[in-house]
Amino acid sequence: MKIKKLLILNRIHDIDQIKSIIKENEIEIYSLNFSVHSVLNENKIPHVMSEELLAEDDLNKIFDKTVELYDWYNNIEKNKITASEGVNVCALMDTAEFHDLVFNHLYEFLMIKKIITKQVTTNIIANSSIIEIIRLFDNNLSLEPLDNDLTDDKLFFDNIQIKFNLGKTPITFSLSRNFYNKSKIVYENIICAMNDLWFKGSSRNIVLLLEFNPAQFENLFLEFKKKNLDIVVFNRRRSVVWNRKSVSILKKYNVKVLNFEKIASKKGKKWLNTDAGKVINEIHDMFTNKIFYEIFSFDNVSFWLPIKKKLERAISDRIIEYMSLIHVTKDLFAHSNVKCILSLNVVGETEKTALALKPPQTVSIMLEHAFANYLPEFSRYNILSMYSLFPEKIAVWGPIQKKYLMEQCNIDEERIIECGSPKHDLFKQDYKFETKTPKTILLCPRPIISNTGHKDSILYEKYYDLLKRLINFLNKNNHFEVLVKMHPAQIPHNQLIIKKIQELAPEVKIYQSKPIQELIKISDIVVNISPEGYDPSTIMLETMLLRKPIMNIILDEKIFDFEFQKQNAVISLRSSEDFKPIIKKILYDPIFQKQILKNEQIFINKYLMNFGNASSFLAQYIQNL
Repeated sequence: MKIKKLLILNRIHDIDQIKSIIKENEIEIYSLNFSVHSVLNENKIPHVMSEELLAEDDLNKIFDKTVELYDWYNNIEKNKITASEGVNVCALMDTAEFHDLVFNHLYEFLMIKKIITKQVTTNIIANSSIIEIIRLFDNNLSLEPLDNDLTDDKLFFDNIQIKFNLGKTPITFSLSRNFYNKSKIVYENIICAMNDLWFKGSSRNIVLLLEFNPAQFENLFLEFKKKNLDIVVFNRRRSVVWNRKSVSILKKYNVKVLNFEKIASKKGKKWLNTDAGKVINEIHDMFTNKIFYEIFSFDNVSFWLPIKKKLERAISDRIIEYMSLIHVTKDLFAHSNVKCILSLNVVGETEKTALALKPPQTVSIMLEHAFANYLPEFSRYNILSMYSLFPEKIAVWGPIQKKYLMEQCNIDEERIIECGSPKHDLFKQDYKFETKTPKTILLCPRPIISNTGHKDSILYEKYYDLLKRLINFLNKNNHFEVLVKMHPAQIPHNQLIIKKIQELAPEVKIYQSKPIQELIKISDIVVNISPEGYDPSTIMLETMLLRKPIMNIILDEKIFDFEFQKQNAVISLRSSEDFKPIIKKILYDPIFQKQILKNEQIFINKYLMNFGNASSFLAQYIQNL
């Protein structure tokens, strides 16, 4: 008689192996994510989607625990913390990457625990990483690992995506972090030397910009130049000279680039390698501290062991990189008068290092960089905008955000600068109703992001069903031309969306890096897909600024009482609603369209300060410091 077993899968390397297991056993199968679910579905293999076992309260607990662990390295004795030049190297890991690591482990951990609790069996077949988790809370089960189970211990930023378009075809490939950094150094040495862009020191006060894209902030550089401020840009992630437009802007406004490699080489590779070896040994010793079993605990069970391996490897592999970053930043502050640091976040490695090493007299300002909208009912997620993590001044886009920060985050009014958005100063366009044919539809599919846990297989299926209905409707109408603009971030779901659109409509142009304003300007309507209603895309604001109508289709069916919603500035629909008549009404009813655009302008006047003059305001503020 066959014994009933459980087969739990978080990845599938060999579908034939799975089929043979099913033939030989009385078995119940659980998929832990959409990629496994889709493979099983394609092969018509019945299974349970484990994400459905998690309630909203479970996701909130996982999210809160992940956030609680952001400063995990501060929970041990100070003399045991590995430091270089007084900076804790463990603290430099990108917080978004850490969040992704911990959250996804806890997400799987809780699903597996619920499966084991739900089912009465002692026999389980699973991937090796799942077996490792099961052993954390139950050692009495018979566990059978899958053959040829390849493990993957890479973290989010171990590989860097390179994205561009070859004609209408979107091209994406990945480079290892190490190879990307080496290639970036060679490329920047050529471009910056040819165009005299390297920073060679200054006796005057300078403003240091961290990880800025010049192409998005040309107006800000213009205003800095008008006020005779010396500007230095320090980019480690994306090259500051990544395209012709960026190089042109830097030259035009005399903006200089920090030469990371040249400053780092002063200490010499031999010194770095020797010192790094000592720090790696210290890290290894630190990671054996048993206190971490207690710190990394959830539901009275420690999940430290599966986290430990990845975390220690990541930090150890990046030690020379981190120590070079510390040395370069310290050298800059020692030999230059940095009046102000301007950053777009506080969670990246560059930003964390600068904040840790800056002199007390240097003012740091975090510039709001996205369309932030929060309400009390989901205030736990505002930490994703980093407000509570930033200790100094925050430059917000307007009074709605200022009020939220003061009332919900208890941030002192003196720390808040009502600045407006320098990035959007040039997003001005007069309204003109177009009667042209065909009408241009810009589709902006925001990818599913895993940082809140709303990523179950049902949501993915709803996404693809909506894409299919949308594209079929747009393709059948000869009066429509469809363009697609992908989200620029390095998010795995982007590639699945591209693949699905190419299957549905191979002729549709899909853009990855083209500036969004260029696409909005030539469009008659923008259709945005939001996986979660709480997280409106910046594209929505940018569409309003350029005086075009925006439709926002929400997959989780949750429409919140944001100010733009109260003002009817955005046409928001649940994915279950019929979008076809609304799209036609927006496109062909000039009275309806004018009312929408009027509502947009009323909202913008409430939400955004200094529209068109935010760069001037911020430059003046910094000059007055």
